[in-house]
Amino acid sequence: MNKSIQRQNRLKAMQKEILKISTYRALIISRFYMSICLAISFFLLVFSGYSEAAFYILLIVNLMPAILSYIIKDFAARTQKTFLTALIRESPFLLDTLKKKYNYTKLRNFTNSVSYITALLLLLLWQYSYPAGGLPAYLLFLPTGILMSSALLRILGIPFIYWKLHFDLSRNRI
Repeated sequence: MNKSIQRQNRLKAMQKEILKISTYRALIISRFYMSICLAISFFLLVFSGYSEAAFYILLIVNLMPAILSYIIKDFAARTQKTFLTALIRESPFLLDTLKKKYNYTKLRNFTNSVSYITALLLLLLWQYSYPAGGLPAYLLFLPTGILMSSALLRILGIPFIYWKLHFDLSRNRI
């Protein structure tokens, strides 16, 4: 009886790890998609003579994780805050091969999530302050389109990647 309980606990832990990795992977894919959309819209708007707000959001999406991780590591080394040390300290993973393959760490997940949410908020602010006059109609809702498509990609990517990881693990492809 004790072995079956241990097996069930181990299975639940593996499913939680797969879910963590699938949410992280969906976040990275969505962030990459957002970066491509922001780069294209930046060039499209700058050559048309409009705002370069897309460039600033692009910088925040791509530079904020590195800056935040450096700040958190440095601040955690100086002080003994429990929240920061919990972010840096890694708990043991049962599926260590998945963790290594997808470069998952708690700190990377946290910093990428913060930069992604910040970019979504900045896209909302950009849409709110977007000039309506003089723009072609197809560019009028560009920030909202990027925001909604990126969020939809992340939401739909989580179950797809979760399913893919289960499929790959069951067929020894990882």
